[in-house]
Amino acid sequence: MNIKTLSFTILSILMLTACGGGNSSSSNSNTPAGSNNDETGNASPPPIENKPDESNNTQTSIFASYSDNLNDGSKFAKVTITLIGDTAYSDRSNFPLYRPFLATHYLTKEHHYDISDKKTDYGYEIGKVQRLNNLWIFKPYSSKNYNHLTITDTVKKIDLSGKLLAQYIDAEHYSTKRTGYMALFKDAKFSKGAECLMVESTTATEEYVTTPFYHLNAYASVKDYYGDSSTQEKTFAGYKVHLRADPLISEDIDALVEADGKFFSGDYYPAGKNFDWYELNPELGDECELYNEQAQKDIDAIVLQP
Repeated sequence: MNIKTLSFTILSILMLTACGGGNSSSSNSNTPAGSNNDETGNASPPPIENKPDESNNTQTSIFASYSDNLNDGSKFAKVTITLIGDTAYSDRSNFPLYRPFLATHYLTKEHHYDISDKKTDYGYEIGKVQRLNNLWIFKPYSSKNYNHLTITDTVKKIDLSGKLLAQYIDAEHYSTKRTGYMALFKDAKFSKGAECLMVESTTATEEYVTTPFYHLNAYASVKDYYGDSSTQEKTFAGYKVHLRADPLISEDIDALVEADGKFFSGDYYPAGKNFDWYELNPELGDECELYNEQAQKDIDAIVLQP
């Protein structure tokens, strides 16, 4: 399984992903963030600044998502998302393998939502989240305070107390009883107080493209990425974006963003509904995206073992 996404992990984050800081302008001559990384994808982290102002927002929530590093269920890594009031932070600097994909730029027709280069004790700001019952309403970070793009997740809270870890971390691995996955989690169960959030569906107010502008994942040309497949070109925030044009591939979300003579892989999302778990997985049970701190302790005891 790839990195779980609650839209912003993106996670797409989620959903999807080491990129250094550095804000970019929205002109055609942008230099993609991440170009200052070394050849391993690592970048020198900026100095830690003060914690965000919590004088008016005292509520702190810490969630985590887990990614299947080898895509075989045998090795997982952890990404932490911290919410201070309505501000979300990601610990991308502490997660070298997937760091590029956690530093995600959002491109709409008119605006470039860049990434923050200001590191706090909670990580880097990734956007604002408004929580209304079962709706999480996300606006990605922008150094220019753009706020037009809104991504809304319908979420379901699941009480995990006494339930099998394997059943809720990856529903597909569990249903097929994948060998490495079942060997890792065996019959371990969540303890009392463990909860998670499942994303049931996701909608967006306008079409957008996400990309980490990751130079080690750049391509030389459109053909280098798409081969002989037919493509179409659109413009997002001043960038040329190449999409697959084959009408038979209706659910393909691949995107190739052109900048400074390079082509960076990304994902395209239309306005409206972009994800529905039950439509995509009619034969699978529920699956968690973000875990509370008690659930994290149960999972960490297994997946973070040396």
